[in-house]
Amino acid sequence: MPLTIYRRGKVWHFRGTVAGDRLRGSTRTESREIAARIASEKEHNHHKCRLDGPAEVLTFPQAVMVYLQAHTPSKRSARYIERIEDYWKNARVKDMTAGMIRQSAIDLHPNDSGATRNRQVITPTQAIINHCADLELCATIRIKRFKEDQKVKKPVTVEWLDTLCIYARPIIKALALDMFATACRFNEAHGTSGRTTTSRRAKS
Repeated sequence: MPLTIYRRGKVWHFRGTVAGDRLRGSTRTESREIAARIASEKEHNHHKCRLDGPAEVLTFPQAVMVYLQAHTPSKRSARYIERIEDYWKNARVKDMTAGMIRQSAIDLHPNDSGATRNRQVITPTQAIINHCADLELCATIRIKRFKEDQKVKKPVTVEWLDTLCIYARPIIKALALDMFATACRFNEAHGTSGRTTTSRRAKS
């Protein structure tokens, strides 16, 4: 039975059997005409998927949805993905070449560094596509990264540290000395300081 549409409240839904598979869902529209077109497209895509494989019909928004079902990105990463999805619109994943993806990074970040393009476009785009490839929904993709300028950070000297300790508050002085002596990161030193403070309070 081909897909038919029916109304549930104000929104149109579809249901029916296509190529032996039972399909049903919402068209997310209140327009009967648009709902009929959506149902027809879903029926066509399901036939094509059965005949040619999922890679022929997988769009980038669908790939994003599959990826997000398995991963919970940070708010920052979610913003990156949203911008990438808006850029590609309904493009099929099979049509997204490595060169086109590199160009998308340039288009989205024309004045930014290679590191920013890699972090905010290349890495998440490749992760989304290759996650779907692991599920056999499309082919894997390899994308050449942009060159990143490695900035060598100049370490502080003992003289600089001595000057800081003269003027800094005790907690800042303790953090600076700890980081200088152990080469730990700020969050590590800060965490250690917090645990020490809590321990002292508990003993008192």
